[in-house]
Amino acid sequence: SGNDILSTNRGYVIAPKPKVFTRTFKVSHSDDQTADELSLIVDLGGKVLNVFVDHNVYGRFEAKLDITSRRDVARFIKDVESGNSSLLKNVTCNEHFHTIEAPSEEILDEIQEELQKAGFLAQLQEYEPVDFWKDK
Repeated sequence: SGNDILSTNRGYVIAPKPKVFTRTFKVSHSDDQTADELSLIVDLGGKVLNVFVDHNVYGRFEAKLDITSRRDVARFIKDVESGNSSLLKNVTCNEHFHTIEAPSEEILDEIQEELQKAGFLAQLQEYEPVDFWKDK
């Protein structure tokens, strides 16, 4: 069932799963700033779970990312640059969303603050839901 099993001198035990927190951020930036945005998040201890866009005509498009390090960021950028496609954000004039996972709310708060300082956070529109996953 996906649980880690630990061997102890008293038998086997199921390892407790660490508590994690998630938050979805709406961001906007140029293609050239993608590595900076992703690096900012992982440097502060976040994991970029996905990227998604809400297109007014076509609906929601989502891609799993699971980016946890600068090495992952570099690999992702290399994959995008070597392919015949562009970043998903380009279908919505650079605006897109990331779901970020972190070990604490404080880390998510710091990520949000630094995204704001860097100018990457974007305002939600009236038609954009606060609970992104309720109608999925």
